[in-house]
Amino acid sequence: SFLALMVSLAAHQTTSSDCQATRRKGCAASLGYSYRHLPMKIPCTIGMLTYNSEKNLARALASVVDFAEVIVADGGSTDATLEITKEYGARVISQSHPGHAITDFSRERNLTLSAATQPWFFYLDSDEIMSPELVSFIRDITSHTTTLAFGAYRVRYLKTNADASKVYRTYKEYYQIRLVRTDVGAH
Repeated sequence: SFLALMVSLAAHQTTSSDCQATRRKGCAASLGYSYRHLPMKIPCTIGMLTYNSEKNLARALASVVDFAEVIVADGGSTDATLEITKEYGARVISQSHPGHAITDFSRERNLTLSAATQPWFFYLDSDEIMSPELVSFIRDITSHTTTLAFGAYRVRYLKTNADASKVYRTYKEYYQIRLVRTDVGAH
């Protein structure tokens, strides 16, 4: 199954083959993103883990083109994953044990967090997309850093089919802490 991170229930109709065929601008447009960069990128690092993720990666990266930094911790991919990350300008770092199964996901995610240079950090799986509503919400939060009382935010995620055209009902709503300040808390 595929998870779509959203503020609203809007689903985006596209397929991974659409994104692979058109890449970058075409993929962003097919997801409903205008691909017009606002004057300032969102001051947030996107952290992502990959291993042979070419099937969904272009879609995930297209959904975060307005963010100042994308860091991908790769586990030794042998498909087109690294080429796709380069097309989107993401910085690639190596996982702690490339070529081996991840045994400690928090350790691998923390690699991307420690490499982050922006004041905010958001963790996104390589098979997830961020809705335009959530991008806008994060832009608003990160632009008001002096007036905010919180250092972390929970994000609702929705279970969808592979092309995100259908949203499945679940017994309860699921939220995860995904957006955090990098300059507060224990270091």
